[in-house]
Order: sequence, then C-alpha cells, then structure tokens
Amino acid sequence: MERPPEYLKPLADHIARVAASEDATEIVRLLRVSGLIGGSPNYDAVNAGDDVGADVMDELSALSNAGRFGIWERKVENGKPCFVRRVDTVEDWHYWSNLGRIEPKGNKRRVAYIGESVARGYLYDPAFTPAQVLQKILDTQFEDGEVEVIDLARTNLGFEVRELALAALQLEPDVAIIFAGNNWGVNRPEPTDIADIHEALSTQGMAGTKKISEAQIVKSGRRVVCDVSAAYKARGVPLIWMIPEFNLGDWRDAVINAPYLPGDLNRQWLSLLEEAQSALRDHDFDKAEKLGEQMIEIDRGVSVAGFYILAECRRAAKDHDGERKYRELARDAACWDSSMPYIPRPHALTQQIMRDEQSKYGYQTVDLPALLKQYLNGEIPDRRLFLDYCHLTTEGIQITMSAAASCVLRALKGIEAAWYTLMDEHM
Repeated sequence: MERPPEYLKPLADHIARVAASEDATEIVRLLRVSGLIGGSPNYDAVNAGDDVGADVMDELSALSNAGRFGIWERKVENGKPCFVRRVDTVEDWHYWSNLGRIEPKGNKRRVAYIGESVARGYLYDPAFTPAQVLQKILDTQFEDGEVEVIDLARTNLGFEVRELALAALQLEPDVAIIFAGNNWGVNRPEPTDIADIHEALSTQGMAGTKKISEAQIVKSGRRVVCDVSAAYKARGVPLIWMIPEFNLGDWRDAVINAPYLPGDLNRQWLSLLEEAQSALRDHDFDKAEKLGEQMIEIDRGVSVAGFYILAECRRAAKDHDGERKYRELARDAACWDSSMPYIPRPHALTQQIMRDEQSKYGYQTVDLPALLKQYLNGEIPDRRLFLDYCHLTTEGIQITMSAAASCVLRALKGIEAAWYTLMDEHM
C-alpha cells in the first residue's frame, strides 16, 4: 500500500484532531477550503516554461492524429478532410453551433472563432450569435464568398479551450480568434496545493488562501495563453485574443460575513459594515469611505463588502476610475471561495496575462475593458452592454465583433479599419 506524501501529514493530523472532537462543521469547512469537496473540476494545469513550444507541438501532433476536436471528427472524402458531428456526442450538441459539417478547406479565407458562452452569444444563441455578426461585417470587406467564419464557440467551456484551440489547427485556419477567460476560476488543488493551503490558513488566515488561489489562476491561465499562442505562432497562423470584460456597473455578489477572523474581529467587522451602510443611506460618503477602508484592513481584501462601499463612495463623487478600481477588486475578492457557486467572470490576473504575453508571441488583442471604456466615454460597463454578469447584449456583441473584424482585416489584408466605422455600418 502506497504511503501518503509527507507534506500532507500536518493537514491530516489537524483534520484527525477535529474529527476526534466531533465537530462536523469544522471538518466540512476544512475539506471545502482545501478543495476536496465542492469547487471546480481539475484542468490539469502546469507551469508554462519558455520552451513551451516543443511540448505543445508534440501534443498538437497527437491531437491531429486523433482527428477530432469538440463534437466533430475527421472524414476523408475524395482525398480531402472534412469534419462531421459525432453521433456519440449528441447530448452536447446544444452547447455548440448547429454546424453538422465543416467542409474541406477551399479558396475561402478561413476564420476560426473559438470561445466560451460569451463568444457563443448566450442567451441569444442560436437566433443571433457573435459569429454571425462577424461574418456579416467581413462579407462587406471581402469579395463575395471570399471569407468564412467557422463558429467553434462552446457554452460551459473552461480551461479546455486550450485543447480545443490546439486541435482546431486541423481546420487550416488563415486566422483564429479566441474569446475566453470568463471560466478560468480556481481548480481543485493538487496534493501539494493542499499542504500549502493548510500552511497559509495556519499562518495568514484566509488572505493566505486567497494568494494561493490567485497563483493557481495565473498558472492555469498562463498555460492556456502561452501554449495556444506558441502553437499558432509555430504554424504561422495569426492569432487574436479577445480580453473579456465584466458587468461592473450592475452585477453584485452577495454581501456576507467575512470568513473567520481571529479574536473579536468578525464582530467588529459586522459593526463597521452596519455603520457604513447607514452612512451610505445618509449620504455621508466621507464617513462611509473611512469605515469601508477599516473593513478591508481587517479582512485583508477577502470579502466584497468593503470594496462595494468604497465603490459607492467613488460613484457619488463621479470618480469613474476610482469606482472601476473598487468594483474590479470586489469582482476578484472571493476567488478563494470554492464552496460558493462559481459565477463566470474575468479576473484581473488573467486579463493581464493576455496583455503581457502579446509581445512574446506577436498576437493581436481586443482589450474589451479598454474598448468598452472608450465606447462609454469612461463610464462603467453596465446593463447597456451586458445581459447579466458577463454575457453581452446585442449592442455589446456589435462592438466586440467590429473590433474583432478590424483585427482580421489587419491580419489578412494588411489594412487598418477603425472598429467604430465597421460597427456603424451594421447597427
């Protein structure tokens, strides 16, 4: 029988002591924060090194030999490969475009459009999708029948976008767009992560666990961006990453008590919260701001409540940039809490990875936070552009696909077309 790793002993000892005390609630809490129950599936993330391309190309070869991606598999007809939907995946067909067959690559310039539910056009899909808008815009910029958009977006797609994007190279795209990052949350931890979480909880409290969760998000996100970008660069296929944005103006996570704080700090925190909410109702924003800052100092940024209070104060002062800052911090505050249902969102850490790796791999980006800020004249993105937390309205889809089309034109025709000129023609 294989013995457990030595580094798990401290956590195992602590759980054993709690079990002996018959404190079932504490046991559940320990298992939950360590990721052993609840949380997200494991996407088998590893660090991406500088020479990532060699490993990725080996995987790329294996994927090509398998002849499958998503719900499609390769068939050879008249000596040319096409892709048809697999019958054994019929239960998943509704997550994808209603595309039963992808024809062999011909003379058309092929745009592979890859992503998750935002890219899919949820909740409008299938009646109205971003891929349809992109195709319509590009049709006005190319000769009739000269360009085709292959819609490979899938609802409920997480870090698996990496494998999908690598396998999609079988389609021989002339350019690819990847619109993802909303489902890049915290994975279920590796055994070594469990030991680190236990150590962080013991020495730093939940703030330490948050740091580990942030590191995990960075590790997994960087692997996706670097591996996909390396593969497309090696194949000479221009790549466009679309950096997602969040409904900062309207979406609110539940305000609950801060996680366990030592001594009497939870009681103090709740008292500050009550005072701050009262100050906001009285429009005493100076007082509310001071109280919100005290709350964040106590909980060390692991709760949304203090950030929401500061955001409301900045909103009252008509300080859009200040409000944006605190709403973004609130969006990312509870990334450590795998016990809560995951609401899709782009973390600032993953947004920054897409920006940072651009110079290394030479891809283009559509930076939605910057794009939508420009469109709204500096105001906070809200229900004008979002249906819920991250899914776009028809207006939001028009804006983002116009920006994507601008990048496609730059890649395939070497011309510059401002996104807003393309959008104006199709609103």
